[in-house]
Amino acid sequence: MSNMGKGAGYYLTRSKSLLIDTAIVAILAIFMSFAILPPGYIVSIIDVILEKGVLPMSRDTIKYIAMHIKSNIRELEGALNKLVALSNLEKREITVELAEEALKDIVSPDEKKEVTPALIVNTVAEHFHVSVDDIRSNKRNNEIVVPRQIAMYLCNTMTSVGLKKIGSEIGGRDHSTVLHGSKKISDEMKTSDDMRKTIEILQKKISPG
Repeated sequence: MSNMGKGAGYYLTRSKSLLIDTAIVAILAIFMSFAILPPGYIVSIIDVILEKGVLPMSRDTIKYIAMHIKSNIRELEGALNKLVALSNLEKREITVELAEEALKDIVSPDEKKEVTPALIVNTVAEHFHVSVDDIRSNKRNNEIVVPRQIAMYLCNTMTSVGLKKIGSEIGGRDHSTVLHGSKKISDEMKTSDDMRKTIEILQKKISPG
């Protein structure tokens, strides 16, 4: 595994200023030739990430991931990104408990997921290839504003959570901002087939059943 570690370090050095998911993708790309990864290899891959300080994680958490992510490199990539996204969203350290929560749909795919604002924000961010922090930020460019308003709409229509709580989950916004964003998407759905299709796709991703 020493040569693999050296290669991963090279990629990390080049991508250290990028977003966490970009760094992880670069590292995992080294291992794409392996169709199936045994737990020992998974531990080694995550160790390389840890050595560079990109993804702080306890040994117990690494073991949990290694024992439950058993199919291939792409599933591992998705699992790590989900874990980091939830950690960033909820400002929590990466622990076994957080891993169980973040990877529930992978570890127990047949168990129905509870639809929460956190799940919705994470799904919307992943769909539009932006970060959860972007959605929660004050950025006003259209590439961020539209996903943010879609997240507001979906939180408002798919959960019973109040507008104030939704606003809190999306960067501490007040209830009037959430209502405005939700209404804007609702109005656009009346005239835009693309928006209606986007919302339908996201609804299925969030609640497949």
